Amino acid sequence: MKYTKQQMIGMLIVGVIGGYPLLRFYFQFPVLLCIVIVCLVEAACVLSFYFEKCSVKKYDKLKNDVRNGEYAQSAEWREEYLEFVNKKGFEHIKHSSMKKDLVLRYLRPFGFFWILFGIALLIFNFIVVPEIDLMLFLSFVSVALITYGIFRLYPKNVKAFFKKCGAEYSDINASYVNGKQLTYKKTFASISDVSYNGGINLGNSYVVIFNTKEIAAIKYSEILNVKHSILSTKFYGNGLYTGTVYTHHIAITVHDKQRNTNITFSTQLSEFQAELACETLNTQISTLELENNKLEVNV
Repeated sequence: MKYTKQQMIGMLIVGVIGGYPLLRFYFQFPVLLCIVIVCLVEAACVLSFYFEKCSVKKYDKLKNDVRNGEYAQSAEWREEYLEFVNKKGFEHIKHSSMKKDLVLRYLRPFGFFWILFGIALLIFNFIVVPEIDLMLFLSFVSVALITYGIFRLYPKNVKAFFKKCGAEYSDINASYVNGKQLTYKKTFASISDVSYNGGINLGNSYVVIFNTKEIAAIKYSEILNVKHSILSTKFYGNGLYTGTVYTHHIAITVHDKQRNTNITFSTQLSEFQAELACETLNTQISTLELENNKLEVNV
C-alpha cells in the first residue's frame, strides 16, 4: 500500500504526538531510547519522501529526453555503447541445437532434489527394508519421486514452444543455431528488484524471443514494429518508498492472422543490448516501422 502525501504528514504528526508517550509510559522504555526510536522512525519517513521525490524528477527528465530525442545521444553514452558492442556485443550459441540451448537455459535445478531423494530412498529400500510389501511400496514411492523430479526439471515454456513450432521446427532450429544472440539473466532479487531470465536470437529467417514465461519464434516478414522501451517501476515496503528500478525491454509486434489481431512479444535486456537489438533489426528489415527509445511507465 502506498501512502499519499496527506496520509504521510498525518502519520508524522501522530508519530511525534503519540509515539513518545506510547513508548515511554506503555512499554516503559528509557527516555533517551524513546527519543531515538521516534527520531529514527520520523527520519525514515522523511527520507522515503525525499528519495521518492528525487526519483520523480529523474523520471520526468528521462521522459523529456526521450520525447525531445535527446536520450542516448550524448558523446559519453555513445562511447560506452560502442565499447559494449566491440567488447561484448552478440553472443554465440554454445550448444549444437536450439532445444539443448533453451532446455539448459530454463532447467529448474530444484527437480534434482526430488530425483536424488528418490534414488536415495530406493537404495535405502533395497539395503535396509526386509519386508516385501514395504519394499514394494517404497519402490513405488521412489519411482514416483524420481518421475516428479524429471517432470520438474523440464521447463514448461520450452515444451509449449516446441509443440507450437510444429513442422517449422527444423527451419527455426537452423536459424537459431546460426543466429546472433543477446541474453539477460538476473538471479538475485532485492527489495527493489526481481529475478529474470530472457533474451533474443536474431537468426537469418526467424527471430526467437524468450522471457521468463514464454518463448516465441517470429518470421521477419511478420514483424510490424520494434521498440526499445524503458519501464519505470516503483517499489514500496509497508507504504514507504524503497526504490525505483528502470528496466530496458525490446518489444516486437506481429500480426496474428488466425486471431486477426496484433500481438506483442517482449523481453528484458540491458540498456545497450536493447539498443543493439533494435539497431540490428532496423538494418535487417528495411520496411520496419521502428519506434526506438519510446518510454513506457509501469508504477
